[in-house]
Amino acid sequence: MSQFKILEHTADVRLKVFGKDLKELLENALKGLMAIIAGEENLAVSDKKSVIFEIFSSDREGLLIDFLNEALYFIQTEKKLIAGVNFYELKQKSDGFFLRAEFLLADSGKIVKDVKAATYHDLKISQNNGQLEATITLDI
Repeated sequence: MSQFKILEHTADVRLKVFGKDLKELLENALKGLMAIIAGEENLAVSDKKSVIFEIFSSDREGLLIDFLNEALYFIQTEKKLIAGVNFYELKQKSDGFFLRAEFLLADSGKIVKDVKAATYHDLKISQNNGQLEATITLDI
């Protein structure tokens, strides 16, 4: 099973991501985002550096975009790459989705492509052949 696929787009970059569940979809979206930003898929995790964050969003699509934009905010403000994520809590509540997680920072690597934001343009999370998939448009 493929984790993500970078798609050609005229003005932006599109990323198609796959996952068996919402947690894996988020994780693979982060991997795809980092492959675009750093030019490589597998960044080494620093054993000393991480950042914990929380997100609340009204729906799955909002959670996906907020998650990626949280990663982009961190990358842009701290000038550090993200090598992975640990999920502590991912719950669907009556009024939306709550996520508490930790970005695992990369030991090294550099930004080769600046991504400004993940957008809602044509975004929809759908179920296909027993897995979730979404196509995300990234503003570069």
